[in-house]
Amino acid sequence: MIDDRLAGLALADHPVPTLVVSLDGGIRYANNAALAELGLRRVDPCDPPRLDAWATPQGGGLYDMLALAASSSNWLPLRLQRGDETFHLRARGLRAGDGAAPAVLMTAVPDATAGFRTHAQQIRELNEQLALHRKTEAKLKASVEASEILKRELVHRVKNNLAIMSALLRTEARSAQDPAISSALLEASGRIMSISVVHEILDETGQADEIDLKAVLTVLTDRMRDSICPPHVSLHAEVCPVRVNIRKALPVVLLANELVTNAIKHAFDGRAAGRIDLSVERHQATCRLVVADDGIGMRPDETGAPRRPRIVSALADQLGASRTCVVEGGTHWTIDFAL
Repeated sequence: MIDDRLAGLALADHPVPTLVVSLDGGIRYANNAALAELGLRRVDPCDPPRLDAWATPQGGGLYDMLALAASSSNWLPLRLQRGDETFHLRARGLRAGDGAAPAVLMTAVPDATAGFRTHAQQIRELNEQLALHRKTEAKLKASVEASEILKRELVHRVKNNLAIMSALLRTEARSAQDPAISSALLEASGRIMSISVVHEILDETGQADEIDLKAVLTVLTDRMRDSICPPHVSLHAEVCPVRVNIRKALPVVLLANELVTNAIKHAFDGRAAGRIDLSVERHQATCRLVVADDGIGMRPDETGAPRRPRIVSALADQLGASRTCVVEGGTHWTIDFAL
């Protein structure tokens, strides 16, 4: 026979809710954890509570399940339903002394589906966050694409406007009666044309922030050779490929235009032939622009000092560049700037 006193002493303070149930559904024993967590009343041996009055099994009849569990030495899963509450237990036959009535030992187990439900909820929340992230990413991508289109359109319009301005200034220069005015207009036209070339290359390459100095200076020297370089002066360019930000490209191109224009205007007076060389070399994190001619050298100013064009100094300062000018067998300008 089962000694209820010994069972009570062994299981009373066990933290896992534990029951001993007869095959007729009567609860013969419930430890303190079962009384507290399962909401059972204390077992009265004279009037034991009944399991079928307290909860309903899921998936089958109570007595069939108790008989099956009593005949098994392995733990069998059991779920009891009481209203909206579900209790997860395991049950197996309880060994008893000879002649004792069979009984079933039941202990509470964690809800195996709770972790799955929590995990599924986390997956749903992550999927919602991922969908929101993708929508935000798509909006940002569309915004960036629209911004790039607007930048390219701006570059295209600036290029066209600069080309028109340069052409208008050349037209005015040809109709000017004063040679000084005509020369000033042509110089202004050349400077605008050099800026226009930068935007032309940007427009052709679909870029808006960076440009290859080789591409822009090659086009610039070709235009100058065709527009202002006299037949007896040869203009040569040797530029290595260097990509620079547009903020550096503009002063570099303006410097090249200014130095080549000055050489064409002043270096070959009284000479039957002349040569101008423009080159760009890269040295690790720096770049060197060189414009050299084999002409008569720069004429001194009114005080007899060597001329230092102010616009060249201003552009070099804007570029943060060092510059040197050597007048010996011609004029040799060297501009060094950081990339």
